[in-house]
Amino acid sequence: MSIPKRICAACGRKFVPDRFNVHHQKYCLHPACVRERKHGRDRKWEAKRREDPEWRRLKSQRCADCRRRRAVRPVLPSSPAVLLSSGVEHALIGLAVRLTDATGVAEAREFLRGCEEHGRRLAQGCGPPFC
Repeated sequence: MSIPKRICAACGRKFVPDRFNVHHQKYCLHPACVRERKHGRDRKWEAKRREDPEWRRLKSQRCADCRRRRAVRPVLPSSPAVLLSSGVEHALIGLAVRLTDATGVAEAREFLRGCEEHGRRLAQGCGPPFC
């Protein structure tokens, strides 16, 4: 028995529904349609929960706790030399000179500052891993 094609509720393309989900499947498997289906499901779930005063109170409390934790986050010094002993700093400078073929300490320090900034962005979740 062949399964008749359906029209996707999101994009309007024809698709063959999964044989185990024939009676319920309204969307095709195109990534944009899957995303739309998921967002619709999430919006519907959130709308139901918004009516519950206890759930709203707990959600606002979680958000406040998150904001409080972010505000308390320690600020690290901008210079790696402040955090490191001189022996470790010298080792890093030597490593930077070898990695970059730098001609002097100033170039090596500049490279390390760039690595520090890159690491800070990664730790904060702001940016791609390899930029």
